[in-house]
Amino acid sequence: MVSFDYAMEQIQRLAGLDEFPRGEPAAVEELADAGTRAESEEILSRAIDDLAHGCVKCPKPVDVIRAVRAENDRVRDLKYKRPSRSPKCPHCDGARFIHGSFLVTKHAQEDYAWVTSQELKSDAQIKAVRSNLQPNQQILDGSMMCVCHPGKNVKQEEVPV
Repeated sequence: MVSFDYAMEQIQRLAGLDEFPRGEPAAVEELADAGTRAESEEILSRAIDDLAHGCVKCPKPVDVIRAVRAENDRVRDLKYKRPSRSPKCPHCDGARFIHGSFLVTKHAQEDYAWVTSQELKSDAQIKAVRSNLQPNQQILDGSMMCVCHPGKNVKQEEVPV
């Protein structure tokens, strides 16, 4: 939120517009109060810029609120935008998923169990692994999250040939 004093300074920038409430301090305070809804001073400044350059008549408090809300939303969308696909990942080429054959190993201890998977990249690797499968292992075709996926924090391991 922005301080009332800063909002009042910004509202004074609209004083050159027609129908600005010069002799009505309560109306100017109402405009400033509408400006305090901005999430930062920079956002309020941009919203007032838009109003000052786009209006002939002084905006109403609801117009200030709408301009501030639109700018708040625009900045929030930029700030929390999902990461784009990265072609720099050597495993998935930015798709965030790897498709192919995987060695799936089931592990178990006294109280819990877990599964690990490793990508098999060539037919020779699949043959070598298939000839040495353990009872808790199997080879599956499918897809898995790449290490670059935001929900994945486990490193992939290479299976020796």
